[in-house]
Amino acid sequence: MNISIIATNINTGGALVLLNELLFKLSLFGHHVDLYIHKRLDQKLLVEHDNISITTHGSLLYSLCIKYECDRVLFFGNLPPIRKNNNSYVYIHNAYLVKGENCAVKIVSKNGIKFSILRLYISMFIRNVNRVACQTSGMRKKINSTYNISHATVLPFFRVPEVVELEKTHNLCFVGLPSSHKHHDFLLDVLEKVANQGIDVKCALTIPLSEENQKLLSRIKLLNQQPNLHLENYGQVDFKTVEKIYASSNALIFPSSLESFGLPLIEATKQNLVIFAPKFSYVDDVIRGYYPISLDSVDSTSSTLLNYLSYPDKFKASENIVENIFIDELLRRVKG
Repeated sequence: MNISIIATNINTGGALVLLNELLFKLSLFGHHVDLYIHKRLDQKLLVEHDNISITTHGSLLYSLCIKYECDRVLFFGNLPPIRKNNNSYVYIHNAYLVKGENCAVKIVSKNGIKFSILRLYISMFIRNVNRVACQTSGMRKKINSTYNISHATVLPFFRVPEVVELEKTHNLCFVGLPSSHKHHDFLLDVLEKVANQGIDVKCALTIPLSEENQKLLSRIKLLNQQPNLHLENYGQVDFKTVEKIYASSNALIFPSSLESFGLPLIEATKQNLVIFAPKFSYVDDVIRGYYPISLDSVDSTSSTLLNYLSYPDKFKASENIVENIFIDELLRRVKG
């Protein structure tokens, strides 16, 4: 059985984590996988498996023009093919590619143009695949509405973190790369306000040590001079480090206004963390028993955290409500 995975626009972040997990799970079944990636992607970031053949392309557009002849074709990077492919999926996991209530988030002009072009491209070619897959019912509704289709299917897929027993050295954590919709500055405002109330705040962050993040990193360095505020930045992290962050934390705060899935929410439930998140559909689609925060109010959110840090035993861990079913469905339909 041969499966082709087109991932020529996967570079870093959560999509790369999911790609590696997909390759690992498929290797366990013994299927042969032809993986197509961009030549710029460092292959050291990919986990090696005996039954996976890697082909590099210098052009994303070229990889989308090819007609792939195999048992199943998976376009894993949001974009459908230009030519119709049989037995094919496109997996859409970027929330900027759909319209919805959270798309009121302002995208700077360069990215705004980019995503407008990508949405136009998807509109033109989304019917060239048999199945359109996504992670949540909220994304399914937005995909169907944005692209005037009715066949988007909810097929969640995520890596389940290993449960690790470590000393709890952080009372909070936020696993997420800096982006306007992640609201890191808002979070720092909240943590500073809580610490100013005399409460000890220990929060783990994952902000890469890069030039583009210098303003944020400088602010963290300055805030760490305050006696009650301890911000430990792990920088760019791999999955094992993420597991350790969850294991050494009591709670996750997730102040993101735009997600297609909200993977850290699910990961945090596996370590039985208390979760603070905004009351958005992407949250309600994946967990229950979380504590809502308001991204419009530093005072309201800091009050919620102050209550938690003062009386942590009154707060309960959140629960995952999502089944990890995509690979089973993919293989079942291949077999069928």
